[in-house]
Amino acid sequence: MDAAHESTRCHIYDEFNYPLVDQDGSHLWRHIETRETTYMVTALPLPDPPPQEYYAKDGESFQFIAYKFIKNPTLWWQIAEANPQVWYPLDLHMGSYIHVPST
Repeated sequence: MDAAHESTRCHIYDEFNYPLVDQDGSHLWRHIETRETTYMVTALPLPDPPPQEYYAKDGESFQFIAYKFIKNPTLWWQIAEANPQVWYPLDLHMGSYIHVPST
């Protein structure tokens, strides 16, 4: 046999996990053919994560929240667009409920 089709020898057991024996007392063996198999796996794209929710703390701004969640304070306008309930970006009060969009 070639390397791709090898055989392995193993004992045969009963339902109580005792090895089966022949009438002459020798163990029963079975040859199991092993094969090398290659699997092709495809990864599905992950769905966009849901927007995060955040309650603003005292002294925070959209720029700070953008830096905290998006790691780029110049993208504050994305958070402002996702929160039309805040009329003026600098008018962010403690406890304001903010949606942070996923990037």
